[in-house]
Amino acid sequence: MIVTWNVKGFNQEVKHKELRLFIKRNKVNLIAIYEHRVRDERESIIVRKNMAGWNLCTNDSNNVRGRIWVIWNPNEVTFTRKEDAVQYIHGLVMIKQSNIQFSLWP
Repeated sequence: MIVTWNVKGFNQEVKHKELRLFIKRNKVNLIAIYEHRVRDERESIIVRKNMAGWNLCTNDSNNVRGRIWVIWNPNEVTFTRKEDAVQYIHGLVMIKQSNIQFSLWP
């Protein structure tokens, strides 16, 4: 399952727990999170702690206030960033089990 989430307050542990439970219950393999207040240095810590072994792609280099994260389970899917800007990340998703590929565009 692929999900997008515009989350407010992602610096709070309760939001991390909510995300972990949602991913587990819904068998999510790729999620895009729109968050504007998590500092760069906390991104990888949050992902490592809550989605161990998952990969992270961000658009941080374009705007420190307009962050988008794409996080995926590399055992199930691959994500290849093609282009990013302040308001988007474009990429190619491949579902490993079925070899289905598609573009992830806003």
